[in-house]
Amino acid sequence: MGNILFLSGVMLTIGLKSTMQFFAKPKNYKGTISFGVGFFLVLIGWPVIGMIMESYGFIILFRHSLVDYYVSLVYPDSQQNLNGRFAVEHDIEYLKTKIPRIKGG
Repeated sequence: MGNILFLSGVMLTIGLKSTMQFFAKPKNYKGTISFGVGFFLVLIGWPVIGMIMESYGFIILFRHSLVDYYVSLVYPDSQQNLNGRFAVEHDIEYLKTKIPRIKGG
């Protein structure tokens, strides 16, 4: 039931055509196949293995979005540029203040 709701939610959010294009991209084949095989395994009665396969497929499909979400949690006070990535200068300056310098000697 959750799988069907997930797929229908994606379709309602970005549209049927965009959903089909997203899952059919060559770079997303690995995640799409893993998610589909997991869905099939859940349907035939192997829920644990199916859920593991679905989770792997979900992570592969949405890994870039998950990274952006994680970075926004780590740097909540920073500003993002237009494509959702943080400015490199800000990251370097932030890391310089947080990482102490190690002096040799």
